[in-house]
Amino acid sequence: MIKKLTIFAGLLMTSFLVGGCQSNEKRLDDTPFFYGTWDAGFFDGYEPSTVTFDENTITTKQSIDGRQVELPRTYEIVSQKSDGSIEMIFTGRPNPVTSTLIRNTDNTLTWNVFGQTKTMKRVEPK
Repeated sequence: MIKKLTIFAGLLMTSFLVGGCQSNEKRLDDTPFFYGTWDAGFFDGYEPSTVTFDENTITTKQSIDGRQVELPRTYEIVSQKSDGSIEMIFTGRPNPVTSTLIRNTDNTLTWNVFGQTKTMKRVEPK
């Protein structure tokens, strides 16, 4: 009886150790949904642009006077709500700007920034 309990306890401890090691691994699925390049359409009403989200930088590419111009901004994530929306704040000058990202059911992204609401489609996979 004691031998069976010892074997059971050993197996139980081994399963906890193995399970604990596996849960600490970073999976590719842990990458946030909004990372990658998105087609923002006509931003500011007249210029087509793309938006790329990285770990802490948002880069907007706009066509200005026929040239592609990159406009990088840094941001910090302020909060993430239970509905999947993310509130972030741009940390650059002149004033911090609050922005919201909302993941839609059709795998598009709605971005509320500078008083505009943009629904964007993914250009490149994350």
